[in-house]
Amino acid sequence: MKPCVDFHTAIPLKESGLRPPTLDSGQFWYTEAGRITFIDEDGEDFFIYSGENGLNVRTPKSSPLSTERIYFAPTAIDIINQMPGLEITKVGDTFICTLRTNEGIKIFRDKHPAEACAKAWLELHPIL
Repeated sequence: MKPCVDFHTAIPLKESGLRPPTLDSGQFWYTEAGRITFIDEDGEDFFIYSGENGLNVRTPKSSPLSTERIYFAPTAIDIINQMPGLEITKVGDTFICTLRTNEGIKIFRDKHPAEACAKAWLELHPIL
């Protein structure tokens, strides 16, 4: 299981205002075509690994890539860091996110931790 949301969740997260971090090593991003990419680094350069063939792109850190046409693939922790009060636990094979709001406690469930957190984000940050 990859640690981040899937492509079909990454799109509405971006559209609803989830702030992507500055491009950095250890992150996952999706291309417009839905191909997952992983960012790694080597000294002064970023390496971008993409797809099953391991396509490598090398780009200097001093001239970072634009994130305008790509989608950040957040992990559960990335979403939790932008939603104070969101907590996650695992019960059996299900991840449960709980969030205290003025209306009470809201509960979001999924088999994947990042997807459970994404459900919480999207409920509180609808796409306009």
